[in-house]
Amino acid sequence: MLIKKILLVNRIQSIVILIVVSIAVFVDVNLKASSNFENNNIEILYNDSIYESMESALSNPELVFHLNLSNKKLTELPIGLEKLVNLKELDLSNNMLTKLNRKLTELEHLESLLLENNQFYEFPSEVIEVKNLKNLNLSNNKINLIPKELWTTKLQRFLFANNLIEIAPKEFWEMESLIKHQSEFGKFKFGVLSENCRVFNYENKLGIMDSTGNIILQTNYYCSDYLIPKFENGSCLVLLKDEDSYYAKIGIIDKKGNLVVKTNYLFEEATCNNYLEFKCGYFPVLEIKEGKESETRIWKFMKPSGKIIFDTKLETGSCTAACWFMPEYSENLCAIGNGSSFGYMDLSGKICIPMKFKSAGNFSEGLACVMMEEKKGRYYYTFINKKGEMAMNKKFYFYCEDESSALYFYGCSSKYFRFKNGLCELEIYPNNGDINQPKKVIINTKGEIVSN
Repeated sequence: MLIKKILLVNRIQSIVILIVVSIAVFVDVNLKASSNFENNNIEILYNDSIYESMESALSNPELVFHLNLSNKKLTELPIGLEKLVNLKELDLSNNMLTKLNRKLTELEHLESLLLENNQFYEFPSEVIEVKNLKNLNLSNNKINLIPKELWTTKLQRFLFANNLIEIAPKEFWEMESLIKHQSEFGKFKFGVLSENCRVFNYENKLGIMDSTGNIILQTNYYCSDYLIPKFENGSCLVLLKDEDSYYAKIGIIDKKGNLVVKTNYLFEEATCNNYLEFKCGYFPVLEIKEGKESETRIWKFMKPSGKIIFDTKLETGSCTAACWFMPEYSENLCAIGNGSSFGYMDLSGKICIPMKFKSAGNFSEGLACVMMEEKKGRYYYTFINKKGEMAMNKKFYFYCEDESSALYFYGCSSKYFRFKNGLCELEIYPNNGDINQPKKVIINTKGEIVSN
């Protein structure tokens, strides 16, 4: 009997130990899961917050992803910077820095570093050791030598305007990770490589270079700081503009710089979504007819040959009273309106999706973002397919006091919500639709949130 009791006690102890171990494992796993969940949510909540002082940043060092210390008259890196272990973007522009230190190399998650308008005479070599750095801005300093080690990094965007080196070295062009049309060097701004040549801007004059950066020719055609065209089928759009003129006229040149098409049609550089390339084979040019009380704006759609295919007096919408959208074809459809509602026209100019939306955006992967009004002051956007049907049973709400404010908000954001590989980044709002409390999310083609 005693032996049986001892065996029973041992068995109970074994069961208790097993239970305790199981609970410990369960708790550990769930704590880790909880920790990961909390960390993910920390990033969701704080990833868009921009800290503007070291004092506030160091109060929550692990929650700092963006730090703006521009215009602080800094002469050295601030104390405690290395404690911001999750920092992704650091803005130190417009200070008085002459050097950095190795604190910077401890920021393993740093992707963007802005150092323009400082007092660097030597290239700050520490940036080369920031292993995840993708974006570096060193414009407007006095640097006269770039270490060769820079060209072995994974840098994607390099802004190096107005230093003491005017011409980009061959390593700049050989660097595979570097996106040239998002970079600047000396007084050069670069366009997209197309048909083995690249259009560039040099002091607001248009030029053409080959893929290795050798200049083929320079022209006297005006070139915008931020709107550099590209060649398509041997043709390139150019702006024919007097410096004092608000509007430019549109022309087309060949690869030798010859003006092969000259028009009297206008291009308004200040449009919200301006571009300078043919989309779906068309480029919209503007004709303005002055009336006694108002002007009539007519959009004409031009082929690369300069031939006008059709025109329309319909509207394209705007984000302010003074800033219009250019018509923009995407997937062979173009959003167009009549002043109170919007629909879509096809490549012949025929309305193929009725005008029933408050505003309408571009198509991508068969879907387009449109804005609708549920009731006065209550707006939402959703996505439609190419038949004009609702593509998802989702409404993303936002609140605006009036229709003009809603169109402004929509025009500045939703028009650019586009799908890529089945995903789209957009902004959603609380149940009350307050546009001052946005949250960035990624949705799939069903409107389901798949990531924050």
